[in-house]
Amino acid sequence: MSDYNWSFNWENGGALTFPIGVQVGKILRIGKQPFSLSAEVGGVAARPANTPSPGWLFGFELSPIFNWHLGPHEKVRLRGQN
Repeated sequence: MSDYNWSFNWENGGALTFPIGVQVGKILRIGKQPFSLSAEVGGVAARPANTPSPGWLFGFELSPIFNWHLGPHEKVRLRGQN
């Protein structure tokens, strides 16, 4: 999962923080506009002693996908503009 960071602290006797989770996604259309839809859940599998538990992480994402690319020296033009 991209939202998770694991860490290993060499100076603290090798304290390890190791998150684990799962994420599923799908591309769908709403009208003519494509979107990326995903959901995720996870937690921490290992953490140093005497550190607070972050609990569970739940996430949801809905992102529009724009299908246009600009080449060198091109500017964005809105529909209906020349």
